[in-house]
Amino acid sequence: GQQLMPEKLVYNYPNPTEGNSTTIRYTLNSPAQVRIKIYDLAGQLVDELQGTGFGQAENEVIWGLENIESGVYLAHVEADGDGNKGAAIIKIAVVK
Repeated sequence: GQQLMPEKLVYNYPNPTEGNSTTIRYTLNSPAQVRIKIYDLAGQLVDELQGTGFGQAENEVIWGLENIESGVYLAHVEADGDGNKGAAIIKIAVVK
């Protein structure tokens, strides 16, 4: 069947980031609850975002970077649909 959240359609822009935010975009083939957990390379959770969950659509979440240091972060995007799960990890380079 169709993937709930195709991994190749999960990304952020701009990357490397510019200014105080970056937008994380993902496509869902059906409605889902979406949670985004952002970790630093040491594995510390630095932020957690609730995403929109519109099916058959591109969804976007803005990650505010005001309190985030420069560096590389891993965003774990997890979608939980009706008995269907999807996950992707993207690398985000924060440049201040």
